[in-house]
Amino acid sequence: MSPSSPPGGSSPPPPTSPDSASSDTEKKVLQIKRLLSLLPLMDKVKDFLTGDAQVMLILGDSGAGKSTSIRHLEHEIWQEYKAGGRIPLFINLPALERPEKNLVAEQLRTHNFLEDQIRKLKKHRRFILICDGYDES
Repeated sequence: MSPSSPPGGSSPPPPTSPDSASSDTEKKVLQIKRLLSLLPLMDKVKDFLTGDAQVMLILGDSGAGKSTSIRHLEHEIWQEYKAGGRIPLFINLPALERPEKNLVAEQLRTHNFLEDQIRKLKKHRRFILICDGYDES
């Protein structure tokens, strides 16, 4: 160990350049802006979840943050989940072989649910299907 090495033998992280610090700050600002832009969407989603509508479609250009938004939506629904309530189920449609056949069962299989468990869930529980990649499948 050299005299300039810190105890434990590891060296300190390299200093960040002003450019990389600026880039990190810009990324954080963009993240915050994106999260703030979700607030009106979350209000609409809450209205949807408490209303009579059966389907809600979120449209946007490629790269607009739809996938990120609906992942956040899934997380929020889980945070407010109450026993016996509807189960949010995120489904990446392009990843499924035959989504038109049995969407819920096929998605649950990707999470290693057994057939008996799938039957019981489908019979006794309700789901909120959060589908991504509809225009890609």
